[in-house]
Amino acid sequence: MLDQITITGVVTLKELRMLFGMNQEEFAELVGIPYRSYRRYEQNMRSMSVSNLFQISEKTGVALVNFKRP
Repeated sequence: MLDQITITGVVTLKELRMLFGMNQEEFAELVGIPYRSYRRYEQNMRSMSVSNLFQISEKTGVALVNFKRP
C-alpha cells in the first residue's frame, strides 16, 4: 500500500514519480504502463492517451488537475 502523498500544485510525470521515490521502471510498473512508453511520456517524446492519464491518476490517487506538461 502506498503512503498518502498530498499534491498542492501541479506536477509533471517526472516530479510525481520522484515524489513516490521510484525510478522510471518502478513507476511504470506501479501505474501499469509499459516502461518504454512511460519513458517517452515523461520525456515528452510521445503524447499520452486520456486512458493512460486516468490510469496514472487512479493508481497514484493524484487528481488529473494536478498534472502539467513538461
